[in-house]
Amino acid sequence: TTSTSLVDFTGATLTLTTGANPVLVGLASSCQNNTANANINYSVDVDGTNELGTGGIAFNADVADQQQDCSFSMMTSDLTAASHTIKLEWSTSAGTATTECNTSVPCNFWVVEVTD
Repeated sequence: TTSTSLVDFTGATLTLTTGANPVLVGLASSCQNNTANANINYSVDVDGTNELGTGGIAFNADVADQQQDCSFSMMTSDLTAASHTIKLEWSTSAGTATTECNTSVPCNFWVVEVTD
């Protein structure tokens, strides 16, 4: 992406019906940016609410075009007992951010309900 504001990550939207419980959300991937010292930002949107603030979690590309681990996990507060749409979002502070997510470098976006 070249977007400096959070946008949906194509193919990373999940719908999950939960009880009145939190969900644990994670991304396992590598990323890079073609501009040194630019940030690659990730966030999680649950039913239209950004869970990680406007900037999300920032991974700094110290070196241009160098792959790095951009994995993270986070837990929401209790959700209502209902169907929920959970989306991965991302942006960059400059340049072009790339998330390695293909057959040769797979990635995983996952969501699991946390119950007692």
